[in-house]
Amino acid sequence: MKPVTAAQPGDEQGAAIEAASMRHAPGLALFWSGILGGASWAAAQAGVRPDLLLLVVSDTTIWFSVVSSISLMEAWVKFRAPLLERHVGVDLGRRVFRGQYAMEAACALTACGLLWSAGSGSVRSGLDALPGGAGWLLAGAAAILLLELGLVFPALDLRGKVLIASSAEPAELNPRQQAYVQELQESTAGGSVPPPYVHLVSVLLAVAQVALLGGCLWRLLLSVAGA
Repeated sequence: MKPVTAAQPGDEQGAAIEAASMRHAPGLALFWSGILGGASWAAAQAGVRPDLLLLVVSDTTIWFSVVSSISLMEAWVKFRAPLLERHVGVDLGRRVFRGQYAMEAACALTACGLLWSAGSGSVRSGLDALPGGAGWLLAGAAAILLLELGLVFPALDLRGKVLIASSAEPAELNPRQQAYVQELQESTAGGSVPPPYVHLVSVLLAVAQVALLGGCLWRLLLSVAGA
């Protein structure tokens, strides 16, 4: 593919289009942290019993739903659409996953805060307070999230940038899109591309995370039901 020509004066040439298009993640993290944290605080103040179990169940249910619906369904279904060009799907996926990780971070932080409060200032004590080892399943899911945020998603994100920069056709783009692709070409030029197996690692981690969150939910619900 030939390099994209620079946009004409008056277009958004030189603007940080990529950075601007990714600003939704912090907003989502703050929004969901406020919703989950506020609901948890209100429930605790109202004397919901048992406080820790029901609140962690609610938080973990949202977390489980986000991972299973996006990582294990939306991403796979999306690329089966015949009219969706691969670079368009990848560009969309980068934003969806960034939003997903923002919501996951909000869930993880809320759970951490609940456990810290229940453990009188010790998250470990809070984990031990959850029945049936559910707390350590939740901790395992949080550890996977940290691994995804620190290593896996940055590698996938870089692969996505390279794919978009190399496969988008300039003739089919408007000036703003041309400037965006040019920005990606410049940011990835000369750099190494993460190996393809990073996609498999991502899927395996998502499956493991869903299993851990599902196991945590099952044990918590059994405890709430008195089983």
